Amino acid sequence: MDKINKTSQEVDNLGFDDEFSVPTIESLTHNPIKNTLERECAIQGNASFVLAYDESDQLTTVTKTVGTTSYQKTLTWADGVLTAVSVWSEV
Repeated sequence: MDKINKTSQEVDNLGFDDEFSVPTIESLTHNPIKNTLERECAIQGNASFVLAYDESDQLTTVTKTVGTTSYQKTLTWADGVLTAVSVWSEV
């Protein structure tokens, strides 16, 4: 494979459609939870969290939203003792 001897600006310019005046290259970011590449517009800012409690005021679920994708952990209790915490799963 031949090495490309261009500046970063020249490489960026290769991804521009002169006819429609739009970029043809889109930045991607690695999502470590899903182990996938996602468009940067899908990953905006910090995650938001929602905590849900049962009638005994025990935390039962934690829902995390990153961009447009939500993930959830479930907490299991027995006689007031936390017995299990699930892994993050997409909801």
